[in-house]
Amino acid sequence: MAKLAESKNFQDEVAVDVDQIIGDAVERVKFESGGAKLEELRESGAAEDVMPVTAGQLHMIRQWQASRGRLFYPTFSYQISGTLDKVALEQAWGKLCDRHAILRTGFIEVGDSVLQVVFKDPDNPVQYEESSVSHDLINPPLTLTIQNNNNKPLMKLRIHHALYDGISLPILLDDLHSLYVNINHAFPQPTSNFKQFIAQTLTSSSTTQEKWQSYLSSAPPKTRTKARHSNRTEIYHPSLPISSLKPRARELGISIDALLLASVAKKYAHHAHTAENLILGIYLANRAPFGEDLSSLAAPTLNLLPLLINDPLGRSVGDLAREIQHDVTRISNKDMIGASLDEIYNWTGVKVEGFVNIVKSPAQIPTESKPVWESIDENGDGAGEVEVRTDEKFPDVDESKVEAYPETLDIELRYHDFEGEAKIDIGVFAPGNRICLEDGEEFVRGFVGGF
Repeated sequence: MAKLAESKNFQDEVAVDVDQIIGDAVERVKFESGGAKLEELRESGAAEDVMPVTAGQLHMIRQWQASRGRLFYPTFSYQISGTLDKVALEQAWGKLCDRHAILRTGFIEVGDSVLQVVFKDPDNPVQYEESSVSHDLINPPLTLTIQNNNNKPLMKLRIHHALYDGISLPILLDDLHSLYVNINHAFPQPTSNFKQFIAQTLTSSSTTQEKWQSYLSSAPPKTRTKARHSNRTEIYHPSLPISSLKPRARELGISIDALLLASVAKKYAHHAHTAENLILGIYLANRAPFGEDLSSLAAPTLNLLPLLINDPLGRSVGDLAREIQHDVTRISNKDMIGASLDEIYNWTGVKVEGFVNIVKSPAQIPTESKPVWESIDENGDGAGEVEVRTDEKFPDVDESKVEAYPETLDIELRYHDFEGEAKIDIGVFAPGNRICLEDGEEFVRGFVGGF
């Protein structure tokens, strides 16, 4: 979503006192429960920092809890070429965790809030056997495991989505690769750090509630959230041929991302059989409101916010795209961007039941030699209905904490355009009672055919 929002450097407007902002935010947390554990961590000296979570992190955690561990804790697989150098990998993994504070971060429930704890030196070595997944997140929720795959070493990174975004994952893998090849690899001097990033997400405005209420005043009527479903429709089709979007975007004076969002909105409205205004959630991973260069910072998703689509069936894609581009800039303003979906729900009654995530193509590992490992796309090309098994050992969830986070229909798009040859990867993931397999495939065909 980086091209949609204007960059605003409000470091120039106000000097950010990082420790003061974070300290004040933690002090505002009500410590009805979880306080004893937090105090124990502080007194032991194990904690480097204690900070509030971002609104984006809170979304990932609440959805993980509401789904009883089914969502937002993925595994990424990489086939290693040649013989694995265990010592080099273990050293590289340790140094990577030292370098990026987000990889040393766990989460603790404190009252109605969630705080994140950056540990100084958590015990998280490379694993050589599959380990069970914890039902709490106090220890940094990630593991790097090496397994045998047809007599070849397979590297698996299991990482909670509260620890990364679409920008961070390539950064982490590129850094790990650089350290594996050369443990003394010299990285550029960072322009920011994780603690500064968190502090800037907390610089909210006294008018935040008023602005969200005004923006969503014409939102569609509230609907009753459907119960969570045991089956999921999962569709993923990579590299579908599509007409190049660059000429049309230039002609309309809009970004390709805005054009994609407008097209999704029209298809979504057709699927929902509604002529009313529409709410779509969008991922804000671009960090644009902070102005400074955060392209090398490993950090979580900034936020997920509702985008109001007015009259999606009655207007042209170009008209919708222009308004979407304007509105994304509006809600990316520092006065609105820090609000959580929980807060927005309490202020307006609006819940987001469908998200669009426009992801960038994975970065190439910058090395003169052949990459040591290559990503394995375990989704493949296909579609199906998947029975989702609930972990019976997962602790019961306080429904009041997840009320603002219903099970959603998620659409993932990755657009490629190389020398005029355009292709798009499309994923549709939803509970079976939101979209069936046949309707999901029709959605994909209609979306691609619309261009």
